[in-house]
Amino acid sequence: MVPGLLPTAPGDGRRPCLLELTDRAELDADWPTCDTVAVLRQRSPAGGRAMDADRDAYGRWRAHMHGVAVCLVEADGTRVRCAPDDPESPKWGRFLAGQALPLAAVLQGLEPFHASAVTLDGRAVGFVGSSYAGKTTVALALVLRGARLVTDDVLVVEAGDHGVRAHAGAAITNVRHDTVRLLSDRGVEALGREVSRDEHGVRLAVELDRTPRPLAILYYLERRLDRDAPAFETLRAPDPRLLLGASFNLAVQAPARLARQLDVCWRIARTAAVVRTLVPAGLGPVPLARAIQRDARERR
Repeated sequence: MVPGLLPTAPGDGRRPCLLELTDRAELDADWPTCDTVAVLRQRSPAGGRAMDADRDAYGRWRAHMHGVAVCLVEADGTRVRCAPDDPESPKWGRFLAGQALPLAAVLQGLEPFHASAVTLDGRAVGFVGSSYAGKTTVALALVLRGARLVTDDVLVVEAGDHGVRAHAGAAITNVRHDTVRLLSDRGVEALGREVSRDEHGVRLAVELDRTPRPLAILYYLERRLDRDAPAFETLRAPDPRLLLGASFNLAVQAPARLARQLDVCWRIARTAAVVRTLVPAGLGPVPLARAIQRDARERR
């Protein structure tokens, strides 16, 4: 079992996906040597190969994070086979949860966003924004104030007749050491059970709200040098690019997927409050969480 990946149960509202751990030889033997399309070739900052994604004639996908793992994802997204280079390393689990499983979600008809989310007063509340805007830290700060975590990195949503539903992610969060000190003086124990740590931070197992819930509010976090207090602006007709810019997994660009992305963004804009949140550049996660909690409760 991969830490943080929770089994589905009948009636819990989540989409099933069979996960199998295997070895590289088995995956290589099951991948054709021709009739494949190179979809993604990603380079590392040093210029070496980082991640590749390929698709075969049957619609299956092969995702390869060099030095970490290879994953084979079935065309309908219901089965993922993963061959880690080093089963003892935590890197392959992050690759599986952060890349292969979101790809499987897309193939199942769901839409992933680069976002964090919590359940606050029974409603799903999400956070999008640029890197280092504070999406994960504000979610964890809200958890310390009584909210329940839904996801800290990839938010998967499902379109429905009455908006979109937010699905839980992996029950593992990565927190930098300096962020732990900003969130709580009680240390990592206040946030969850420590799984591993390195010089960059700690990986924590956290309790999730696993029940899919309608997305009620989406805060777009924008760090500003000209602010001394948070400000909240409800976007009555949000620019679709604001939501599309938070899309996760851009490798799948079939027309049907692009149409679904636009539909999901339209449903979010129509059924959820989309709130542009101007955040002072130096404001920490705890005071920001207090301000967001007050704003969210005023929107009930």
